[in-house]
Amino acid sequence: MIVERLGLDAGFMRRLERLALIARQRKQGYGAGPRRSPATGSSVEFSDFRTYAAGDDFRRVDWNAFARLDRLFMRVFEAEDNTTVTIFVDCSRSMEGGDPPKSRLARQLAASLVYIALANYDRVAVAGIGDRPLPYLAPRSGIQRAAEVWRFIADLPETAHAALDGLRLFEAYRPAPGLAIVISDMLTESDWRVGLRALQGVCRQEVTLVQILAPDELHPTLDGDLTLVDAETGARTELSITPAVLARYQAALAAYTGELSSWTRRQGIPFLQASSSVSIEDLVLRLLVSHGVAK
Repeated sequence: MIVERLGLDAGFMRRLERLALIARQRKQGYGAGPRRSPATGSSVEFSDFRTYAAGDDFRRVDWNAFARLDRLFMRVFEAEDNTTVTIFVDCSRSMEGGDPPKSRLARQLAASLVYIALANYDRVAVAGIGDRPLPYLAPRSGIQRAAEVWRFIADLPETAHAALDGLRLFEAYRPAPGLAIVISDMLTESDWRVGLRALQGVCRQEVTLVQILAPDELHPTLDGDLTLVDAETGARTELSITPAVLARYQAALAAYTGELSSWTRRQGIPFLQASSSVSIEDLVLRLLVSHGVAK
């Protein structure tokens, strides 16, 4: 089964049904769903009362008011619409690095977000981040479409590079305002600021960035004379690993993480860094919730 291929289990999926992705702004969606809309309609969020009219649904009658006033009043609820959640998954060769591979956790996270969104009546689209053009699955809705979307995620092709500046090409799909969740190791020579700005600006998305790094990228334990091979370009570098070299690496990584964190904070983009050794349960049920991505 596709769920097992992605390394997810039924018990975890049931727990996901209690979550919802957080939209920081109110949007007009495509239909009935869990998100607030400026209109009035059917939801669990009470708005006002109005007098009963012939043909109204008796299930919305306020019987307590009827008992007090001997008149029929209808409960009016704030309309809630769905939105489109687009998940961008880094498909570059560098994502295959690590133990466990970064790509495994990235695709598990994407599949989990798909299930959360579809279970909450949102629409879901998926795009691969790699060489142009972006592999893209147009929005799907309904929990019965989950397996189709998961299969697309599992089959995303590996590409040499992650052209994060290419996220601006998403505009060609004429996306409606929605949520965009970018999953990547962010190890790229492309200008990721251009891509993330385009998602926020011309594409009108509320962006979240999840960076996944391997344990040996976060805390390398290399030692001695080694030949390092770039996973994306194949470039080879002869290097003598010493404690001083590792210290400079850690300082450079901390500086880059700080740059990502401060830039996304200024842009109002939630940013989360996780190790590929983290379990998908911990990443979704604890880290995404604590960072205000889901509730």
